[in-house]
Amino acid sequence: FNIKPKLMMPFRLLRAILVEISLLFKQDSVFLDSPLNHTGVAQVSELLQWIEGDVAAETNPYVKILRGEEGKSVLVTSNLRRAISTNLIAFTLRLLKPPFESVHVLSCCQEISRNVDTVAITPARSMPKPSFVDKARAYYQAATKQWTGLADPTLQFFDRRMNIKGNTGSKGLGSNGMKRMLQFCNWAFTDPAAQEADTIIVTGHSLWFRTFFQTFLCGSENHFACKKSKMKNAGVVTFNLIRISPEDAGEPKYMIEPNSLQSVFPTEDAGGAFERSK
Repeated sequence: FNIKPKLMMPFRLLRAILVEISLLFKQDSVFLDSPLNHTGVAQVSELLQWIEGDVAAETNPYVKILRGEEGKSVLVTSNLRRAISTNLIAFTLRLLKPPFESVHVLSCCQEISRNVDTVAITPARSMPKPSFVDKARAYYQAATKQWTGLADPTLQFFDRRMNIKGNTGSKGLGSNGMKRMLQFCNWAFTDPAAQEADTIIVTGHSLWFRTFFQTFLCGSENHFACKKSKMKNAGVVTFNLIRISPEDAGEPKYMIEPNSLQSVFPTEDAGGAFERSK
């Protein structure tokens, strides 16, 4: 409701409150665990079309990995609903094809901010439910029908394609961004599904990723943008994560391999995956 024009913000806020009241007795909310809005759906639609387009497949080596056609990769998402919806839309075609894989829901990828929209409403070890926006099928037709012939294949994924072993519920008072980032790093190197994969594909949140880069990527002027700017909505980057195990059996250390970070979508020619600093 806080988007431009600002003059209309009080009316959008009032509308949001009325919708929130209508959702009081459902596992849904406008403010808590905010769903992916229509603008977000449009942005992910562009990513879907890019992944499934012929031009990208011919010019970008990562497209076949995103499609699940090359190597072994695993799909991962934050436990927040907008990240889940982003994952299901972007990889709709992939999820409709054998081996009919599951998406791993990880609470450790939950956004770092304490804003109410970063509070997950899905209980621990429970299947995420589609939001009232997800259920508005018309908003997904443009994103999926061109490639699948189906108006909304994403809704069935909520019930059938969620691996909730890593969903421990919303972040607690004792949790913080550093703890969750380390939990993700540990998952990436110890979980059986991750160990079997060459690539882990994560849909998450801009502040989480920026903090991840600030923490684990060694300083370089070439990496200034990723440490100072947020990733664009539906932006895609790639990097290599390294685990360093100490000889004295202490806690492992993690780092992003220098110079492995690259923008995938939008491409560098199209402005890259990071917002420009103002």
